Amino acid sequence: MQVRRLPRSATASSGVTILAALGMLALATACGALQPEQRPARLEVQVNLNSIRAAQIAYHAVHGSYVAVPSPTPRTEQQLDQEPVPWVQGSAFDTLGWAPDGAVYGAYWVEVTDGGDDFVAHILTDADGDGEPAHHTATRHQDSTAISAEGVR
Repeated sequence: MQVRRLPRSATASSGVTILAALGMLALATACGALQPEQRPARLEVQVNLNSIRAAQIAYHAVHGSYVAVPSPTPRTEQQLDQEPVPWVQGSAFDTLGWAPDGAVYGAYWVEVTDGGDDFVAHILTDADGDGEPAHHTATRHQDSTAISAEGVR
């Protein structure tokens, strides 16, 4: 009996397929751990924070500076709840050329740091309505990252 070997490319692509499947399984498990009403807020955090990061990097490439958004928009931390609110035009996010696609659950703002060489974009959300907001940030060098305690949603 002769053993047939697969070409290396088939073995490598099979490994990539397995890794991709494991990643999808991990994502599905993480999303499944959230209550249905928490999922949109959690998805909003990653998508919007990373798109703010991309907009800041693009703005800096053209204008040589980052845009500060000093006040939480469209609502304050005290106003956070489990219901989305319409986005409000008229903030420095307009200068940046960024707006979300529809209503949002969070409060958004941006600090320009390191003498103008970096920024910290912030989002606070209270997906579970317990009054303790989850805090996520992104910088020029870092995608969306949770900085609140584990389990805060």
